[in-house]
Amino acid sequence: MTETTNPSRFDHDVAMEFQEVALKALLRHADLRGIVVIFDYHNELNVTDTISGIWQTRSQNEKSPSELFGGIGQTTRMLEGMIQHIDTMVSSAQEKMQVLLVEAKRVLSQTHEQHE
Repeated sequence: MTETTNPSRFDHDVAMEFQEVALKALLRHADLRGIVVIFDYHNELNVTDTISGIWQTRSQNEKSPSELFGGIGQTTRMLEGMIQHIDTMVSSAQEKMQVLLVEAKRVLSQTHEQHE
């Protein structure tokens, strides 16, 4: 078994895989101007020195203002969708807490009635 002295880090491998996919998609779809992929790692890897994602556009070196603002706009739309999921989760948790509170009050009331 041969060991390499400088093995490729996993996040570089992930970024290269997604960059290849992004380039293929850009070549196949003329209306596609750019692709942003965000990487969400397990555990503490999100706060370590890992690649956080890729931003692939047709112009590789210097991004145009429209590519920059288009990418930011679409990323913002995606974040809004993610935030809506948080709102849904919070609303669901509040509803469940209300049900549990009503049930706890009912059980507490029954317990008091039984001890009287």
